[in-house]
Amino acid sequence: MAMKTQGEFPYSTNRAKAAGSATGLPTGIRGGVRQLTGSLALFVALLLLPQAAAARPTYFETLTSTYNIAEESRLHGCGLCHNRWTGTGQRNPFGLAVQQHLYAGKTIGAALAATESLDSDGDGTNNLDELTLFMTLPGFSCVNFENAVGFPSGFDTFVTPAVPTCLDPIDLDLSVAAWSFVANLGKTSTLALELINHGATLPINISSVELLPGAHPSVSILASAAPFSIPVGGRSSVLITFAPEEAGFATATLRVESDDPDEPIFDVAFSGIGVPRNLAELGLRRDCRKQVDRAFASYSRTHLREWSRCTAREAQGIDCGGAQRDFKIVQAKAALREAVGGARDRACQGAGLNPALAGYEASCAESGACADLTVTGFASFATCLVCRQDAATATFLDAAIDQMPPDLPAALPLPAAACARQLLPGLERAVGKLRGAIAACGLETLDAVPAVDCAAATAEDAAALQAQMNRLVGRCGTPEGMPGCEFGGDAVAGCLATAADSVARSLVP
Repeated sequence: MAMKTQGEFPYSTNRAKAAGSATGLPTGIRGGVRQLTGSLALFVALLLLPQAAAARPTYFETLTSTYNIAEESRLHGCGLCHNRWTGTGQRNPFGLAVQQHLYAGKTIGAALAATESLDSDGDGTNNLDELTLFMTLPGFSCVNFENAVGFPSGFDTFVTPAVPTCLDPIDLDLSVAAWSFVANLGKTSTLALELINHGATLPINISSVELLPGAHPSVSILASAAPFSIPVGGRSSVLITFAPEEAGFATATLRVESDDPDEPIFDVAFSGIGVPRNLAELGLRRDCRKQVDRAFASYSRTHLREWSRCTAREAQGIDCGGAQRDFKIVQAKAALREAVGGARDRACQGAGLNPALAGYEASCAESGACADLTVTGFASFATCLVCRQDAATATFLDAAIDQMPPDLPAALPLPAAACARQLLPGLERAVGKLRGAIAACGLETLDAVPAVDCAAATAEDAAALQAQMNRLVGRCGTPEGMPGCEFGGDAVAGCLATAADSVARSLVP
């Protein structure tokens, strides 16, 4: 059984780059958009881009009609090409293969035909036979089927031809196989490791969760008291914390013992590096961080506003003008890169500082797609901020309307569309307001002793956000067809406010 890292944001930095290169967008505009003719040329080019939201229904109709996939068929779902059964977000290997041919300029039919002889999921059967002969999923095998999100119950039985189910009766999986931490002295870095019951019929009984002897004292865990059970499809979290008090390396091994017949013992290795904090003088740090916060706040507002506006319009069945959206985001990204590590960086790189001297962490994020980015200078820090914004916007839209960039929703029923029209802008403004309050607290208390807990200090702002979200959701009522975490059969009360709070805090540099 392969172990996979969970929690990757579907709209990662690499995906953003791929989308940019596929559409002809520049990955960065050094020096800003200074030339009027250059701006007009780029704008015209963007206006000519095809709109993904308009093409997607045509694509699905072409796919299902080409391979005679009827509405009652077990394959009739966007999960043919996406990791999510209802579509949007990250594509599975079959969807990626088709997408590459579409980006190359082929028609939908030609792109599908070009992938028929491929075995995209690597299960030994080509895509055409899976779709027409075996009626199995060409983008999933028993190796990657755990990446599927929201698929119908029992889908594990039609993943691979001649395989009755990908599930063992009892099967424990862990969300990571190993992890590396980087933390400044006096700070903490955390990881939420998940124990997952991927078995088909029986609960997993966990007999022990503990660090093996010899673990460095800076590493600690918080888990449910063993023994305990995890039901089929259930999860249990183990919080691992690295809190270095001295510079150097630290290692530890977490051992999980269970009644999984194949793998009764899992060992997860952790390594950490404690980095000394060599900080610049307070005035220099404050000036630098103010500059970064202003630049990132401006970019963040543009990114959230444009995606919210565009998503709300598409939900109403109105073309949002995606080219104009992308043009504004490109301009805002160029301005961010100019101000953080670029020609207009006066207070940070221009003042002889690097991110470490300014008090920023060496890692971009503790988990998700941005965790792989290392902050070495202010140019790489700007790349980190762009990645964090991509991830935050994806989380924001996923919670609000079950969509993630670069995909856009099809038109919703009228009450749901009206709900989206008022919900998205309100949520975007609330996130910006809370983000600003947390950032201001951090700047005002930069060198306070003892350190100020800005999460607690901005509790009133968080409560105001919660109240605003409740009002917005209340105005919507329960409109038929409204996606998002507050609506539908799997609705979770208050989840929208929780997501908005999390997004706001993730956007404080």
